[in-house]
Amino acid sequence: MERTILNQAPAETPQQGEENPAHGSAVVAAPAYARVSVLLRRYSDASLAERHRRSLVFYASVLFAGLILAGFTYAKYAIGALDLTVLLFSGGGGVAILATLGYELLRRNLPRSAVYLGGIVAVLLVGLMYAGDLHGFELYLLAPLLCWQFVLLGAFGGMLIAVAIFAVVYIGLLWPAIPGADYTVVEVVGSCVLLALLVVINFFSEYARQRAQEEAASKHADRLQGSLTDPVTGVFKPAFLNDYVYPLAKLAEKSALPMGCIVCQIDDYSGIVQRSGEAVAEDALRSVAAVIAAKTENDDVICRGDDGTFTVLCQRGTMEVARRRAEDIRQGVEALVLSGVDEGITISSGVAVAARPGEFSAGVTRASSSLSLAQQNGGANVVYCQS
Repeated sequence: MERTILNQAPAETPQQGEENPAHGSAVVAAPAYARVSVLLRRYSDASLAERHRRSLVFYASVLFAGLILAGFTYAKYAIGALDLTVLLFSGGGGVAILATLGYELLRRNLPRSAVYLGGIVAVLLVGLMYAGDLHGFELYLLAPLLCWQFVLLGAFGGMLIAVAIFAVVYIGLLWPAIPGADYTVVEVVGSCVLLALLVVINFFSEYARQRAQEEAASKHADRLQGSLTDPVTGVFKPAFLNDYVYPLAKLAEKSALPMGCIVCQIDDYSGIVQRSGEAVAEDALRSVAAVIAAKTENDDVICRGDDGTFTVLCQRGTMEVARRRAEDIRQGVEALVLSGVDEGITISSGVAVAARPGEFSAGVTRASSSLSLAQQNGGANVVYCQS
C-alpha cells in the first residue's frame, strides 16, 4: 500500500544570526565527512573478526558457567551435602545462564548479554569461594573469569573489573568474620600470586592486541576512504552498501532490523546543471549532503548515487522513524539558500522498511519505487511503502 505525504509543512528558514549551511563547501560537507572514517572502521573486516571472536567467547563462557554449576552440584552430591540450599543455588544459576543465552539469541545484543553473563558468573564463583568444600579448587576457577573480562571489556575495562573481583574475593577470604571454607595459607597465597600474574599478562596482551587492531582498522579505513567515498560530498558511494553494509547487517540482523530505507533525489537536478552549471550543481550536492548528515543519526549510512540521488539506511529504524527523517531532510533542503539557484531547490523521497532478514537490498528497491511516485506527484514530497 502506498501513501503520499504531501508537502504541507512550512519550510524552515535560517534564524537571524545563524550561518547558512550553503556557504562554504568545506564547512558544508563537514558532518558527512566526519562520519565516514568512523563507519569505515565499524564496517571493516577487523570489526567482523572481532565480533566473531567475542561471540565465540560468549558461548564458551555460557558452557563454562554451566560446567561450574554441574561440577559444584556433583561435588556436593558426592560428599552427601546436596541439600535444598545447594539445589536452589545451582537451579537459580542455571536459569539465569539460560535466560542470558536466550536474550542473546533473541536480541543479538552481544555487549549487553556479555555484561549480564559476566555478573552471573562472578556471583557464582564468589558463591563457590564462600561455600568451600571443593578442596581449594574453586579458587582457581577465578582464572577463566578474569580472562573473560579482558576479552569482553578490553584492557582497561578488564583490569578494572578484574581488580574489583580480585579484591572482593581475597579480602573476604582473609577477613575472619566472613564464614567460608577453611583455606590454608598456601592455597590462598598460591592462587593469589598465580591470578595476579594472570591479570598482568592478560592486560598487556589485550592492550597490545587492541593497539594492533586499531592501527589495522585505521590503515584499512585510509585505504578505502578514497575508493568508497564520493569526492564531491564526502558521503559513501553505493559500492559501500554491497561490499560492507549488507554483509555485516546479515551477521547482525536482529540488532540492525528493522532497517529504514530512504532514497531521495534533488528535484529537477538535471535542470539545475543545465541552467546554472556543474559548479553550482556540485555546491547543491554538498549542501544537500550536509543537510542529510545533520538530520540523521551517526549510525545511519548515507550514499550518493547518480543524478542528485542519495540513499540513507537507518539501523533499527521503524517506518515512523524513517518517515520523520525523510520529512526533516525535505524541510532542511527547502530552507537552503544557494548562490546561483534563485528559485531554490526541493527534494523528493521514497521510504520503505526492511523488517525481515535478507530484505536489505529489497527495501532500497521499494524505496526507489516510492521515490518515483513522489516525483510523479509533483516532487517536494515523501512517499512511503507500507507493505
